[in-house]
Amino acid sequence: MHRFTTACTALVLAALGSVSIAAGSGDEKTRRVDALFKHWDRSDSPGCSLGIVREGRLIYEHGYGMANLEHDIPITSETVFRIASTSKQFTAMSLLLLEQDSALSLDDDIRKYLPYMPDYGRPISIRHLVQHSSGIRDYEGITSLQGVADEDAYIQQEVLELLARQKALNFAPGERFLYSNSGYVLLGEIVARVSGKTLRQFVDERIFRPLGMRVSLIRDDHTEMIENRASGYAPLEDGGFRSAESHFDLVGDGNVFTTVRDLYRWDQNFYHHKIGGENAAESQHETLVLNDGRNIPYAAGLEIGAYGGLRFVAHSGSWVGFKAQLLRFPEQRFSVICLCNDESANPTALALQIADLYLADQFETTPKRPVVVAHRDEDPAAPAAEFAAKEGLYREPVTHAIARVTAGGPGLLVDQGWERSAYAPIGHDIFRSADRDVGFTADLVFAEKKRAAPERFQLVQFAELSLDFERIDPYSPSLDELKGYTGTYYSEELETTHRVYLEDGRLYLKYRRSPQTPLQPTLKDQFTLNAMRVEFERESQGGVSGYGIWYDRAWSVRFARRDP
Repeated sequence: MHRFTTACTALVLAALGSVSIAAGSGDEKTRRVDALFKHWDRSDSPGCSLGIVREGRLIYEHGYGMANLEHDIPITSETVFRIASTSKQFTAMSLLLLEQDSALSLDDDIRKYLPYMPDYGRPISIRHLVQHSSGIRDYEGITSLQGVADEDAYIQQEVLELLARQKALNFAPGERFLYSNSGYVLLGEIVARVSGKTLRQFVDERIFRPLGMRVSLIRDDHTEMIENRASGYAPLEDGGFRSAESHFDLVGDGNVFTTVRDLYRWDQNFYHHKIGGENAAESQHETLVLNDGRNIPYAAGLEIGAYGGLRFVAHSGSWVGFKAQLLRFPEQRFSVICLCNDESANPTALALQIADLYLADQFETTPKRPVVVAHRDEDPAAPAAEFAAKEGLYREPVTHAIARVTAGGPGLLVDQGWERSAYAPIGHDIFRSADRDVGFTADLVFAEKKRAAPERFQLVQFAELSLDFERIDPYSPSLDELKGYTGTYYSEELETTHRVYLEDGRLYLKYRRSPQTPLQPTLKDQFTLNAMRVEFERESQGGVSGYGIWYDRAWSVRFARRDP
């Protein structure tokens, strides 16, 4: 069982409530930092634990809000948070340490260690997994299509068996960058097979203990108790919060539980190289180069970029009520650690705003920030005729993503199936994220309109390949056409059955826990269901034979029609 902090320390911290420690912690900068967290700094809300690091010192740490609402436990500097995908850098470092041990090479074919994985015709290397260029479908998307929910018990072996059944990749290895939690689950399994220890044991022995990260652990059993652990929460539409929890016992892609103070110790290793030395640190910062030579700013569990002309290293995390960000500016020896237990929080945006305060006199260029509008009302239509002219339905041909663009708010509202995002004009045919809470911004860049050509725009996002959308004419199938899609469909890869049925003139796709939302037609034989894209296929005689689903980071998952 994980070694707990002493009962005495826990009692003292609980008595103190939200704690801030720093030399001169009452200065103007820290007061402005506290103002950023004002929304959470109360006794009826979850919140965040914050650490600011400068020149090797944890100069400010503070707890805002509650670690547990049911028992009135405040967040302190010793509160333990799930850090979700921020965990990936520890898995990546584990592989680098094993490479230093000459136990493996990042260029090894993963089937050398995971022989049950399919042969897709081209080898998938460990490096492909580390840098999210393997093409392996993300298990979160495919388990959702099975009807699996976060609160279901789901173990590592089940995910490994599911991945072994996948007959196709999203794309050829090294062809694209597409974030895949599956890759890091497989990396955790490789660490275990090569080292003879669980990933939890390996990381504890080779990283956590040597760095003095006495509280940190990888939880591989959701029933395990962790002292001082925060509970995760999601806001309710009518106010208040609901508890958010996961029973997924998966490791590699997440499930590190830690504190601000322990992450400070990890942050300092990137300067002092106590673990792995300089070689491992350099390797962990090597960014992805695709087959065609394009460079993507993702390294080994780390994103590398520039903000205000200053190089940064970061990674966020988001899972079941928890949000995390560890943002470091190495040349300035400045870092922000922000861990939250409110699903609506955006620690990336908060960390960047803190960087704005502390690094303002060091920026070499004006930081690329979201456009802040006077109000956040997204409903009224934007008045400009040029905005209305861009309204319509757009499709991206590679990912099959669908975007519904409407004029509204500060300029344009874009809905890709989960929520609408607001964009404000910043130049001719260029729009930028229009919400302070966005974090890293996204731009919509519309191409110059050519006669008789459809409207086009490019979606440009940090650390992602740009997506090229083209306006399409919506399709309205007849009732008889809709009837032709109804039936039962089965996926061998998912071992799951779906049912398509007609009700009140609308087409529905039914499976365990599926949303009660009708399929929305986009093109002939193509529909959307929230962020899911369903594309029906036909046999040579013209009848519907099955469909493929593009959902999240799982593309073209096949379902075959079962009934005559």
